[in-house]
Amino acid sequence: MSGRLGSLKSVWRKSSTEPVFFYVFIDPETIAEVADDAGGLGRLIDVLRSLKQGCLMAETDRWRLKPELRATVEKISIQTERKMVEELLIQLWKKGPLIVMEGDDGEIPLIEFVIANAERDSIDLILSPKAVDPNPGRTWEICCLAAIHATKFSRARHNLGAGLSFQRSAVSGEELFEKCFRKLINQAQRIVIVDYALGEYYNNDQPLNLRRWVLWIDQNLRHPKDTTVVIRTVCDPSKHSSRALQKQVRDIRHEVDITLELDPVVSKDQLPHRRFLDADGCCLDIDRGIDICDATGQCRQVDITYANRPR
Repeated sequence: MSGRLGSLKSVWRKSSTEPVFFYVFIDPETIAEVADDAGGLGRLIDVLRSLKQGCLMAETDRWRLKPELRATVEKISIQTERKMVEELLIQLWKKGPLIVMEGDDGEIPLIEFVIANAERDSIDLILSPKAVDPNPGRTWEICCLAAIHATKFSRARHNLGAGLSFQRSAVSGEELFEKCFRKLINQAQRIVIVDYALGEYYNNDQPLNLRRWVLWIDQNLRHPKDTTVVIRTVCDPSKHSSRALQKQVRDIRHEVDITLELDPVVSKDQLPHRRFLDADGCCLDIDRGIDICDATGQCRQVDITYANRPR
């Protein structure tokens, strides 16, 4: 399917704890360290390319990915590599939600602040030449360019392939949402659910699932009042199913802090057949759309894969 990044999937097992999206912080010293080293720059370029799938970049209140790293990139002495690194960082900056680690007032060095708050902010990997005493109880990792291949982070991303396949009743809906969606939506400001079938049919468990999705998103956003959630689907006011959908959206608005909008189209031909979750431009393809849980709250059989934004 056009837009999918690869075709391999892994089957989720209950022992797995890794998310589908990972939070990564790039210490500017990582770039400064290899600014004059062709081999090191090659490793940096390979790593940045690999971070384009399934990774969301972390910033702080004081330190912003685009301007701060650009200043470091300008010190790279090899022109071709400098241009490639700059282009890759711009792509990472544009590709989806940027995770802000709040509270950085400049009182302590940047990397010390990030390390101190990595657990709080669910950071998965800090890419930095700074050494840290081993701590097997940590949920996050810190490594230099040369050692990233040996991290749990790299193994987990390799095992994911392009996404996940869930067997029927393999996990609860809550577990599925936590694993696949929480890190993607946590700091997003605009979330779009594209699902032509929701308004086209709107029966069986779809009303339950719509409410489950919206309430879960509202409860798992860091700043729900700053976020708009858009439901993009077929909605023909002449049909009972569409009128029922419109009514439920109006009712749910009174239960949440987010801004909830319905973005209707008249015909399913105006939407892609595949169903998507889009958070600030970073997307997952969800083959069942929002209808991923049964009436008991257990997951249905569903494939969830990384995707480009649908047109």
